[in-house]
Amino acid sequence: MSTFRSQRLEKLLGAQITAESLTWKHLLKLKDAKVREAADLDYKLLYGTQPSDRHKPGGDVVAMANTQGGHHRRCRRG
Repeated sequence: MSTFRSQRLEKLLGAQITAESLTWKHLLKLKDAKVREAADLDYKLLYGTQPSDRHKPGGDVVAMANTQGGHHRRCRRG
C-alpha cells in the first residue's frame, strides 16, 4: 500500500508525519500559522447537522486520497 507524505507539511511542522503520528495539535499548528490550502491540505469548518450531510466529509477525504493516488487515514486526537 502506498502512502502519501507531504514534504511541504513536514517542513512546516518540523517533523516527519505519518498517518499514525498525525494529531490535532499538528493541524492546529498549520491553521494557526495560516498555512494555505493545497493538494496536501484542505480545511473544513463545518459540514452541517442534517443526516444528509454525514457523507460529505468522507467524500472530501476520498477525493484528496484519490488525487494523490494514495490512501486516507483518520487523525487521532491528542
